Amino acid sequence: MPYMMFWGCHIPARFPHLEHSMKKALGALGIQYSESDRFTCCPENFGVKAIGHYSWLLTAGRNLAVAESSGLDLVSACNGCYSTLKSAWAELRSDSMARMSLNHALARVGMEYRGTVKVRHFLEALHEDISPAGIKRKIRRSLQGLKIATHPGCHLLRPSTHLRFDEPFVAAKFDQLIAATCAEPIPYASKFLCCGGSFNYCGEEELSLSAVRTKLKELSELKVDALVTGCPTCYSQFDQGQMLLNRAGEKFSIPVLYYTELLGLALGLSAQELALDRHRIPVDSLLARLAQKESEAAPVKGILDLQMMRQCVACSACKDDCPAAKISNEAFSPHRVLQQLLEGKLEEVLGSQEIWQCLDCYTCEEMCGQAIGMNRFFRQLRELALAKGLAPEAVSAAVDLFRKSGSVTKPSSVMRKKLGLNELKAGGDAELKEMLSSLETKEKK
Repeated sequence: MPYMMFWGCHIPARFPHLEHSMKKALGALGIQYSESDRFTCCPENFGVKAIGHYSWLLTAGRNLAVAESSGLDLVSACNGCYSTLKSAWAELRSDSMARMSLNHALARVGMEYRGTVKVRHFLEALHEDISPAGIKRKIRRSLQGLKIATHPGCHLLRPSTHLRFDEPFVAAKFDQLIAATCAEPIPYASKFLCCGGSFNYCGEEELSLSAVRTKLKELSELKVDALVTGCPTCYSQFDQGQMLLNRAGEKFSIPVLYYTELLGLALGLSAQELALDRHRIPVDSLLARLAQKESEAAPVKGILDLQMMRQCVACSACKDDCPAAKISNEAFSPHRVLQQLLEGKLEEVLGSQEIWQCLDCYTCEEMCGQAIGMNRFFRQLRELALAKGLAPEAVSAAVDLFRKSGSVTKPSSVMRKKLGLNELKAGGDAELKEMLSSLETKEKK
């Protein structure tokens, strides 16, 4: 679905690298969008609204009419713009007199507002139209192992009576979009605390920095790899505000990213392509952490389907149904083994007893909603372990006997004779041995 992008004032003027990352990510996702030079400020909801409510509504209403004339959904790249435009949209929808007054003013410039346009935040559009699962299918570079703190920002969620994107103080959709990149969204106490950006409007810089400090202190203790937001004001607060705190002698080093920058990395775009060098707080630590995780996973890459394995671990719906896990009282945990593999611990896993504890009973395959079945990974692991001489003695003995005789057990001639059964004779053993020998020769070549 194509969108009409509303960039607002701050992104194009102060943070063009955020606009750049959005366009790169949308392109990688195959999402079409249009732009218009007819838009004005949304208008801003803190200072400009003080001019008067009707002036605020008139300005927002005109922007809605411009978007409506395109026939496309209006998608905001900014929390503040989203809150203003969606709130104005809700008011005009419920107040026929306000809509009539707006259209009277619009008629002077040859415009009309009918109320058919939809207003959405870009995170909302990604969550609803692409979906976290859809994003996960498109990622080319897993961010597995990164600990990410989301900062939703006030105007993405509130006023909830107008915005209705997510629950105002227990929101989960932003975290779901983070998890779609295979990064881990971290819960924390100050998650829904305001960034304090509006303090700057009234000259209260110390209060503004106090709000920034509160969140950064908690996130530093949690050792997160980055703070991610979808609002340019919040981005500025934590990126530039962190720099100001550091200049004053404090020591914070938490990279602050716009969601489309993080998403871009997961979609396979490089730091250079995303212009990540434009940040006040360098993102080097995040990139180094990502490179480290990729290095750890390198031994497994190309051997096992890591993307499918990540989907399996992320779901884990069948973990309570595995018979081997139940019988062993969870001493055997198949998803724990898969997590070790995602961390690059292939040799450790191959040398463990756990890969032989999967009963290959197909319970997980039958119950898997993704048609994966984690038993497939254990079959591959057993094959690798056997080739490296790491199989249990009984398994190795059975395989050796099979290669020699085409059977995994030795017949008991005495017992068969007592029961009056015919003596077992070699049947197709020689033919099978020849076929297997030919196959092994081909595999070696």
